[in-house]
Amino acid sequence: MTAAALHHDLQRLTIALQQSERLPTGELEQLQSAALADLMAHHIRHTPSFAARMRRASLKPADVNAVAALPRLPPLTRRDIQNLGSSFFSRHVPAQHEPAGMVSTSGSTGEPVKVRKSATCRLYWAANTARDHRWNGRDVTGRLVSIRPSIESRVQSDWGFPMAALGRTGPALGLPTAMDLTEHVRQIDEFRPHTLLVFPNLLGGLLDEWERRGSRPPDLLHLKTIGETVRDALRERARRICGLAIEDSYSSQECGIIAVQCPAGGLY
Repeated sequence: MTAAALHHDLQRLTIALQQSERLPTGELEQLQSAALADLMAHHIRHTPSFAARMRRASLKPADVNAVAALPRLPPLTRRDIQNLGSSFFSRHVPAQHEPAGMVSTSGSTGEPVKVRKSATCRLYWAANTARDHRWNGRDVTGRLVSIRPSIESRVQSDWGFPMAALGRTGPALGLPTAMDLTEHVRQIDEFRPHTLLVFPNLLGGLLDEWERRGSRPPDLLHLKTIGETVRDALRERARRICGLAIEDSYSSQECGIIAVQCPAGGLY
């Protein structure tokens, strides 16, 4: 998939998600069931290890015909995936999903695994990222600080993919999580972000520093957390110290964005 094709597909999917998110529940369930049926049919045909799981569970494709029926299929553990090795993967990737590449999970449980992800995986991650920004009313022309494990400290002229592919954005500062906390605080203060993207555990340390000195970064409008579970105690501290609600999404290397918190109701 070329960059131009990816950008076009991203714009199209972003619009489609915006149109579908308010459909009646019954209509959404029908769309989900149809997508699930396609997925089941593909992997029963092209992934022998999945077909074997279905047989062991005495399940036919028609038995798992809706999202509500998924609990009938026993879940895979990380150890299961590791033991399956390359037989875990589908033997066929549809042409429209190419290219596919290997990624390794973060191993937060001490059991990292390797999975294959396609261009379509990246597309849905990007569209759900755009949805998250839209739902929370973030001004993407403002300044962003993003603190992640896999980036180097640098300033860039835009927010990068996907938001820069959808329109003009403000500048962004990337910081690695491994940096000393006092250096995180110093660089955040200098950059004066409107949006801070951070893992919950690191946000806890930043809140400690801001509480100790009695102030938060003056232009900060959005606390965006990713990756880890956000505890109620952290939400309460953020409101007390910063006067801001945490805006969370839950994600993983192997699945991408799993759930986005609703800014109106607080559910995911």
